[in-house]
Amino acid sequence: MNMKKPLMLFIMSLIAFTALSQGSLSIDRFGYSDFRNSDGERVGSGSMLRTKAEMTLPITMKRDEANRLSAWGIRINADYSRLNNRETAAMLNPHEILNTSITLAHIRPLAGRWSMIAALGVGIYAPTNYIRWKSLLGNGIALFIYKINDELSLGFGGGLTNSYGPPVVMPMAYVNWQRKGRYQFTVNFTGHLNVTGSTKLDDRWKITCTAVDMDGITAVLVRDGKTKVYSSTMIKSDLSVSYYITPQLSFYVGGGCVWRRSSRIAPRRIEEFFKGMFASSDKYSFGPSMRLNAGFRYGF
Repeated sequence: MNMKKPLMLFIMSLIAFTALSQGSLSIDRFGYSDFRNSDGERVGSGSMLRTKAEMTLPITMKRDEANRLSAWGIRINADYSRLNNRETAAMLNPHEILNTSITLAHIRPLAGRWSMIAALGVGIYAPTNYIRWKSLLGNGIALFIYKINDELSLGFGGGLTNSYGPPVVMPMAYVNWQRKGRYQFTVNFTGHLNVTGSTKLDDRWKITCTAVDMDGITAVLVRDGKTKVYSSTMIKSDLSVSYYITPQLSFYVGGGCVWRRSSRIAPRRIEEFFKGMFASSDKYSFGPSMRLNAGFRYGF
């Protein structure tokens, strides 16, 4: 199945719809780096090109007498990765991976300083040449958040996934710290960590330094006649420059480093979910590599 044309049409549709919502499109280029096993032995090398599109469509929005927001919305994500690998890295890693999802999200105030965020979604997580019903994965979160002050909010809750077969619920933490002013600083942790500092030079130009950005990709695939789960976690940093065409629309370019890009293929069994959190014997990883990225944001 050739996914290139459908994927491009999908991304073009996302770009068109951002005029009615808020969204972003980014392209990331990870340079070549060594691919090593858990003993540190070099067993190949590889690079990656990643295209991500995100969009949020509001359904309803209202504020109470205390100006607290209550809203429903739909979030759409499309993440396409093309991996160019050599030697053992080419045998262990898929060549192309597609991660897409559509999620219904809800935020509402509770008593006092408390609020709640809940979301439930479904998506396709697969190599582009093997998209089946088993590639359809569900996910969800429920978080209870306490606003300490105007800058800091902390929370707790649970996350739901069926990546490893039966649905499993794991505890989740929530941290959101936003320091505003001429120099802005943000720490956000909701499933993955992002630490960013930025400053506006004037109404058009903005410089952003992302100290840590951690996320990943997943794919359900078949190896040796058995269904397995491929997962890759990436830890990145970059320095970018944004140009604002309007207060809502900006383009940016940046460069930095991918410090680590892990790679693991495990049987799709619930015990492997917990094993992957602690064991390292079956994990591979790419070493540090150069990173170049560009994109646009609308409504942020």
